Amino acid sequence: MRKFSINVRFSTTSNWVDLTDHALLMAAWQFAEQLGVFKHWQKLQWKMKKVRYTPIDKMKTLWASIVVGCEHTYEINDKLGEHEQAIAQAVGLPRFPDQSQVNRWLRATRQEHLTQFRQVHLQLLAAHSRARFKANWFVMPNGEPMLVADIDQRALAVRGKQFVLAKSGYFGRKRGRRGYQLTALFLGGAIGEIVNEYFDPGDTQIGFRINDLIESLACLCKQIDIQSTQVFIRGDAALGTPAIIAQVRTAGFHFLFKGLSPQRARKLAQQASGTFWRGKDGAEGERRWISDLGEIDHIDQSVANKGAKVRARTILQLRIVPPRIPRLGAHRRRKKQEGHRIEHSYYLTDLSQERLPTTNTLEIYDSRATIERYFYDETYSLGAQHVRTSHFEGAALFQFLVATTNNLLRWMQHDVFKDTDLEKIGLGRLIHQAMQIPARLKQEGDVLTVEMPSNHHWVKRLQPNWTGLKSSSPETVSDASLTDVSNRPSLN
Repeated sequence: MRKFSINVRFSTTSNWVDLTDHALLMAAWQFAEQLGVFKHWQKLQWKMKKVRYTPIDKMKTLWASIVVGCEHTYEINDKLGEHEQAIAQAVGLPRFPDQSQVNRWLRATRQEHLTQFRQVHLQLLAAHSRARFKANWFVMPNGEPMLVADIDQRALAVRGKQFVLAKSGYFGRKRGRRGYQLTALFLGGAIGEIVNEYFDPGDTQIGFRINDLIESLACLCKQIDIQSTQVFIRGDAALGTPAIIAQVRTAGFHFLFKGLSPQRARKLAQQASGTFWRGKDGAEGERRWISDLGEIDHIDQSVANKGAKVRARTILQLRIVPPRIPRLGAHRRRKKQEGHRIEHSYYLTDLSQERLPTTNTLEIYDSRATIERYFYDETYSLGAQHVRTSHFEGAALFQFLVATTNNLLRWMQHDVFKDTDLEKIGLGRLIHQAMQIPARLKQEGDVLTVEMPSNHHWVKRLQPNWTGLKSSSPETVSDASLTDVSNRPSLN
């Protein structure tokens, strides 16, 4: 075996002030400047004493920490601390604020800031949403393009009693916990944008925010000239109630919801006399059969709306679930192996057979998994796995900042990185891999050059098709697009 004979010595130097660990953060920062994001944020006013940084400086720092993959606020000191002076000085900061200053800013947030930030978010969405292009819409089986909006809710559990307005509620496997519910409206498919969201105590039902979300969607459609009849909303069983369906119909949108009551589904199965079609197998390999029952009256049984009735096309589903394979282990109790079981459910829609054929219902409903993918990205890529502060308004603003960041990164992928590999990758790889490209920043006059290593994996993938990336020498690659945005096409 060959011996390691190199004499290793370690030393320190102060000559690396022009280096950065996050080269593409400059591209994201410049793109946000181009869209006027920071200019909109300047309208928000916090009652805080300015010593070295303004509240907007701290807000920009928190946004940058999301872009570079910080999972906790304290990671700001590690990823955007004093060692990232090159980028900080390039964007007009002496250095990035510490996490303690960002936390104080979050605790200073009030309800009026949330309201103002929501307005800014909706203004940016109306100006730059890719929903205005029908090429990004969902194509129905009859060839008709429609804009699909998904509504869902995500639970955020917390520990301890210091979290303001945290309440007990449904948190999946985390039983007995307290926390919050995040209700979101998401434009799925190729668009991938959050329209609006609400951060509420853990006992808040999804129906509590339906009117607010539908109103936001209607406002967006009006601003970008989309007819309500060109939009249909998807949702799980929590939305399949007569009261919510009536609200959606009042707004003029189409819908595809899963029915709320399994008992109702079993009764419908007993009365069904039509033809059953074999549907696509489920994610767990279960066989699925569906039957179109036509338009049926559904009566609301809830206390608040008892007796309310809606009439909707009803599609019955029978799921034949195979027996579960028992886990191995000496501690397992021997039980009689169960056979196949049948589960009943149904779907409600106002789309006709011509626009939504019965055999395509399950496939179209299952494609709402894009909002589940967003919740996954929000949790594990955009740093929203944990509630960042015990202050309720601050936690809500952070969650909204995550939604805005999602939209910005999606627009950036299709604008700045058009026709490159970065346009097609998910947010997880964009943030945790591509955003970690190191670089050297050189400024000459008003020209800032970002030099990235030509042998870096992601630089190699960018170089063939990124028009802004030019080789300045065999050893270095300069990003000219960070110095001139005058020729960049507008998102409009």
